[in-house]
Amino acid sequence: MSIGILVESLQKLIKLHEQLFKIAEKKTELIKNNELEELQQLVKVETKYVQAVRQIDKARTQAVDELLDGKSDERTLTTCMRFVPKESAETLQRLFEQLSALLSQLKRQNDLNQQLIQHSLQFVNFSIDMLLPEPDEFNYESPTKVDRNVNQGRFIFDSKA
Repeated sequence: MSIGILVESLQKLIKLHEQLFKIAEKKTELIKNNELEELQQLVKVETKYVQAVRQIDKARTQAVDELLDGKSDERTLTTCMRFVPKESAETLQRLFEQLSALLSQLKRQNDLNQQLIQHSLQFVNFSIDMLLPEPDEFNYESPTKVDRNVNQGRFIFDSKA
């Protein structure tokens, strides 16, 4: 029975990760188009999928533990394949390869999204730096000149407050 649960868990994980990949692609478009409200809504949906992945992964882990009960200390699919009939091992291998490929795609897409967000943040920081006035000199000044700059409102932080 553990084999059936393991296969079913892997199939569900594949479906969930396919949906997560579609969400990641949609996030890329939203980031490019600067559609922040839609992006926030999509992140909420993504969170629900991630929670479902965690729950199904627990069932997968339990199935692996039951299947390998005392046979091996290694709790991997590769180890499971050694202790199941050939047809089941082939099915597990196929599902494993499909899930691995999907996870690689998802990782690449999420890395792209992270880079896009970092570029956006760099642009925002650059824009803020352009708007803020820069001090005229970077050297020490006489106390009278520093006091005059304080009175002109050039310092943002008021240390007396």
